[in-house]
Amino acid sequence: MLEQDAGVAIDESNRHGDTLLHVAAFEGDWQKAQLLLKDKKIDVNARNNYYDTPMHYAVAQEHVEVLKVLLEGSIAIDVNAIDKDTYAPLHYASYIGHLEMAQVLLIHVNINLNIKDKYENSPLHYAAFEGHLSLLKALLASKDIDISKINMATLHYIMLHLKVI
Repeated sequence: MLEQDAGVAIDESNRHGDTLLHVAAFEGDWQKAQLLLKDKKIDVNARNNYYDTPMHYAVAQEHVEVLKVLLEGSIAIDVNAIDKDTYAPLHYASYIGHLEMAQVLLIHVNINLNIKDKYENSPLHYAAFEGHLSLLKALLASKDIDISKINMATLHYIMLHLKVI
């Protein structure tokens, strides 16, 4: 569809490895992302040179509408994709404390709340370390969170913050 109209390959990338969908996600252009996703040839999990997917860009740039479009536009999306630093989109949402972004990710059927990065930190760790209490509560309320995988320092930190509330 778009390839024929514009004469451009839908998954063509720039020197950084960013596809048109990466650019739309980075810029927060949910309408462009929605249009691109209509072409079934598009790779919603395309990775750039830094192993970022369009979803990583949407979350890191705090573009919640783009995230929603990406999640609704493809059943093949990998919500647990990790970048070169081994961060998944939920790690980013937890680190920056974007509750709405995290909630959008949390309702996805394939989300792994216990995913760990190269430092063995989960999204729960980042929410705790950064003091994002609302996000911390949302993560702890999930039935899929595995408290047994939390180290004692993080558990202590969580308890100190929750006592303040």
